[in-house]
Amino acid sequence: GGVKHVQEEMREMKKEDVAEFVTNPNSNSKRCVTNSTAKLQRQHNNQGKLQQHRRTSSIKGSRIQRQEARKTEGAPYRQGQVVEALYAANKWYPGVVTRIERLNSLKCNDRNFSFHVKYDQKTMNYSVIKHLDKIRRCPDFDWCEGVDLQPLQVDDIVLARYEHARGEKAWISGKIAAVVVDLIGLKEACYEVTYDDGDVEKGVKRGNIRSERDSKEMSEKETTDVSEMESRDASPREMEMEMRQHISHYMSDEK
Repeated sequence: GGVKHVQEEMREMKKEDVAEFVTNPNSNSKRCVTNSTAKLQRQHNNQGKLQQHRRTSSIKGSRIQRQEARKTEGAPYRQGQVVEALYAANKWYPGVVTRIERLNSLKCNDRNFSFHVKYDQKTMNYSVIKHLDKIRRCPDFDWCEGVDLQPLQVDDIVLARYEHARGEKAWISGKIAAVVVDLIGLKEACYEVTYDDGDVEKGVKRGNIRSERDSKEMSEKETTDVSEMESRDASPREMEMEMRQHISHYMSDEK
């Protein structure tokens, strides 16, 4: 492969140098061609070393990922999961698990992990949670499952959780006052909400806003789920009724 690569590169060299080398082997073009050949060979070798380094780095990266996965194996929460953690004043605040550490490598149970939690509230520092009674799953975004969350527009009528980053849960009616889009694409779009009572909140996440379309889709989903449950329950009832009919028919035949 290396020889063919050098030959192809030599074909692209200056035609006059190659021609002069052919006509006059003792000329300076011979040294030029020889030096160019060695240079191309070194470049080819460097490319091979670079590819080998990339393959080695990829293998090392995969090995490190497997090691990190083994360290967090058995943890009740995963990195990137939305949780609630007990902060000051015995209040639960939402955040995200950014790091998981095993406290004791000899044991593997729920109590041997520490969780680094970054809170949604920007003025709060992150916490290192070492006790499971101070961290729990955040169910506030379960309503988003199965709902196609579309981008919102200005003046859309919505329900929003006021100060959810501070641990509040109440839904309050209002409308979209502005849309803030991250042009770099590192963060999801957030919204400025003007509530009916006059309060204004900036930086509201989409998961904390429920539009009329979302509510309609949720009701349709609940209706579909109930219908599916009823259809699954109908079969046993029909089988029971059919069995009773067979029993009554059999008893009447015996009489």
